Amino acid sequence: MNHAAILALGGIGGDVLRVLYDEEVLTAMLAFIHPCEKTILKQLINIADSYKTLKCFTRRIPHFGKEQITLDDGSKIMPGMYLRAFSSGLHDSLEPYRTNLVNLEKKILEFPETTLSGILSEVLPFVPLLTTLNSIVNQIVTNKLHGCKILQMLHQNLLSGIDMVDTAMARIIQCCHQVMLKQLTSWLLHGHLLDPYSEFFIESCMTSTDGLHSSMTTLDSESVPDNVLNEPLTEYRIVLDQVPSYIPPSVPEKAKFVGSM
Repeated sequence: MNHAAILALGGIGGDVLRVLYDEEVLTAMLAFIHPCEKTILKQLINIADSYKTLKCFTRRIPHFGKEQITLDDGSKIMPGMYLRAFSSGLHDSLEPYRTNLVNLEKKILEFPETTLSGILSEVLPFVPLLTTLNSIVNQIVTNKLHGCKILQMLHQNLLSGIDMVDTAMARIIQCCHQVMLKQLTSWLLHGHLLDPYSEFFIESCMTSTDGLHSSMTTLDSESVPDNVLNEPLTEYRIVLDQVPSYIPPSVPEKAKFVGSM
């Protein structure tokens, strides 16, 4: 049963624990399982489910493609560079949990008499981390957060007062900030919007050239090729709901001005 618990906690299976938690099975196995271990089984199942949800989420996020992502529960979310960065940071932040499971498995192999309560005591410190990360994933899926809006949500959950959670959040937001810094670098240095998924807080919009025609003199219009006059003008604007609250309002305006020069 200990090995079944380790597999379940690693996001593999978990049906054995659920069967053992069943009332009829538990009654039949009272000679092997103490009644108080029923509560322990329930806690282990909850922890296993929390980790499995996060594991499945990270595996569902593709490395490329623009099609909507369908999660295991049927929910759909838009793909994007920020979502991929979040998924990567989420996977990295769970490394201490996975390492702990490996060490726990070695301990069980060395001491086969390890009880369920002993297993629970090893994974219980990770409950706040798993709970927080599941809450964040749920916010992204439920609110269909996209692009820089993910940064805003992460910023709101950045400080929890729990070292393990704060370290994980710092890692995740660092991964997401790398995307924004790459976009800013591309825009400020080269005037190129690196934004295939419409996630950045600066976007381009096409405008008509009718006003240009009317404002030009006859001499001006004769000196400009017709194909230039007929081409739509590209303008840029700030997408306010994509600007994280911790970025001063003047920064996007200055960035827009510099990149559009």
